[in-house]
Amino acid sequence: MRAGRISLIVALLLVGVALVSASTGGEEAAVPGAIKTPGAPRPAQVEARLPARREVRVPPGAVVRLRVAAPASDRARIVRLGLDWPVGPGIEGDVVFVAPASGRFGVVLRDAGTRIGTLAVTG
Repeated sequence: MRAGRISLIVALLLVGVALVSASTGGEEAAVPGAIKTPGAPRPAQVEARLPARREVRVPPGAVVRLRVAAPASDRARIVRLGLDWPVGPGIEGDVVFVAPASGRFGVVLRDAGTRIGTLAVTG
């Protein structure tokens, strides 16, 4: 009887995992606060690495992923957007956000006090 219960529990767990996998398969991670509208065009997606000599140009509403590399533990910041995230050796240093209305936004390393790039939202 005990073996039958264990087999039933394992079978139910496998069915649950299969259902979750099928319901999320092929979809990209949702952007927090985004509203899905059927038939609506997908926003542009931009990925950039910092530090960079050239500014990162994106259209308003684009999903932006910035990957920041730093030689020491620090905090990357885009003050005007209220973004602040950890960077450094062994830290992925990624941040994902939706680009705001037009503007130029400096990206700095807080502790080092250096500007590592500029995000230019144009369009």
